[in-house]
Amino acid sequence: MAATITVTNALARMDAIVFQIDYALRHVGQISDESFIRNFIGTIRNQYIHTLKFYVLQSGKADPYLEINVDWGIHGDLINKGQLVDARYLDNNISREIITEAQAFSNKVHGKGIDFAWTYSKKAQGMENKLGQVLNSAPADPFEIAGMIGNYNLKDIPEMGIRKNVNY
Repeated sequence: MAATITVTNALARMDAIVFQIDYALRHVGQISDESFIRNFIGTIRNQYIHTLKFYVLQSGKADPYLEINVDWGIHGDLINKGQLVDARYLDNNISREIITEAQAFSNKVHGKGIDFAWTYSKKAQGMENKLGQVLNSAPADPFEIAGMIGNYNLKDIPEMGIRKNVNY
């Protein structure tokens, strides 16, 4: 009798989020400090942070370029439904949308002498001390950015979204 074996390439939802954030920190933020990345990923796993924001620095001002966010409410709902992320549609566990936006940012900024900065937004009030202890930094105050396209969710990780500046 022949046996049927089904092999799936599934990721836990939190692992999928962590892979996206790690990739963004390394490829968009150009961060190579392994200790910082490990600590930052810890804040993601604890759901302390919901948004990464990347800026192009030109003419004495910071132009917003890209935001990557996590909706922890949707994440919780998907976890409660037992849904995993189908990694067959990811490229080495990274979504095509994150790769595309990282490449676009690199084409615009990295290697062209254009400065950039990044920051993050905390999930809720009262986390400043915890984040300061873990990351040795403070989150940015949230603000609305003109010229940003509303969120579009990652196809395979719908609790994650991207907003980008339409002027670039």
